Amino acid sequence: MHPRVEWMDQKDNQIFELLDESELILSPAVAASNLNYSRNWLSQRMSKFKDGELIKKVDGSYYRITG
Repeated sequence: MHPRVEWMDQKDNQIFELLDESELILSPAVAASNLNYSRNWLSQRMSKFKDGELIKKVDGSYYRITG
């Protein structure tokens, strides 16, 4: 289960759950393909997650859950 952050909405929860449940390192493009959102929008949200220290950027434009 991921942490609840007050600024996260239902779409944010879907992104975080994909990263958390898959235990994979994903790019915004791959996550966007799996969630049917635009890569640009997903990249913005993942950057916000990174700023909130919920996910970590690894190897260029790939992200994984922190912890």
